[in-house]
Amino acid sequence: MIKKLCAIGAMGLALVLTACGGGGGHSSSSTASTGPGPTTPALTNFATLTVDGGPTALTTDPNGYIDDNIAFVSVTICPPGVTNNCQTIDHVQVDTGSTGLRILASAITPSILAAMPTESDVSGNPVGECFGYVDGYTFGSVRQADVQIGGKGVSDMPFQTIGDTGVFSTVPSTCSSGGGTNISTLQALGANGVIGIGVMANDCDAACTVPGGYGAAIYYDCPSTGCASIITRAASTTAPFQQLPNPVAAMNGDNNGTIISLPAAPTAGEATMTGTLYFGPTTAWVPRPS
Repeated sequence: MIKKLCAIGAMGLALVLTACGGGGGHSSSSTASTGPGPTTPALTNFATLTVDGGPTALTTDPNGYIDDNIAFVSVTICPPGVTNNCQTIDHVQVDTGSTGLRILASAITPSILAAMPTESDVSGNPVGECFGYVDGYTFGSVRQADVQIGGKGVSDMPFQTIGDTGVFSTVPSTCSSGGGTNISTLQALGANGVIGIGVMANDCDAACTVPGGYGAAIYYDCPSTGCASIITRAASTTAPFQQLPNPVAAMNGDNNGTIISLPAAPTAGEATMTGTLYFGPTTAWVPRPS
């Protein structure tokens, strides 16, 4: 079971990580005014973060799989441009060591999955991706969705569907030969998905923009005969996307990093904990320790 995911590759987008106690807040001073004071806009640049035993299907497994010290968020996905056929995926692991959104195919309602288009290459064939972690790899299709994380969203963003069916059922040898296990099940992944918010803007960046080059991510041309040929993919944090972007970097504003805020835990520990994942350190409000 994966306790901590860590991608293989270089890094380049700023990340701020803090754990804070309760109480306190921002303070400011201003000159007196006879008119009404300025209003503070409601913040939307955050998502609720939880630390618990993992997805229900995992904790009720006969083998008793339980996650320890793993932070999760919920992510809502919709087919591009669709607002009435969406699904909120709970227990998506927050990973500060990788980049890109990856969701188990088994966690997505079949009708919603079928409505999400598969990204195509220049030959018109579906695109697949292998992504390597320290102790394993994920493989599946690259699909497009409108993605909502807390109060922020990204339109038409590619994500990896782990363990997709059809032509993606067979893992290319150039993917599996990297070592480790195929992390394509709930028990192996320990979550319904992974949201990589590390310090890279894209999951492969410059390595995938040249023939024969690849880092943690490998993209494939996947005709009906199978996924075998490695293809190049452009790096961009705005549409049209090719590589999986860092979801935070792809947001419209509040996209220069993240802050994880959790309350202080007692010495004996806590079975569950609720915190906040903020987007954009320069705009996030974070409680100050009292």
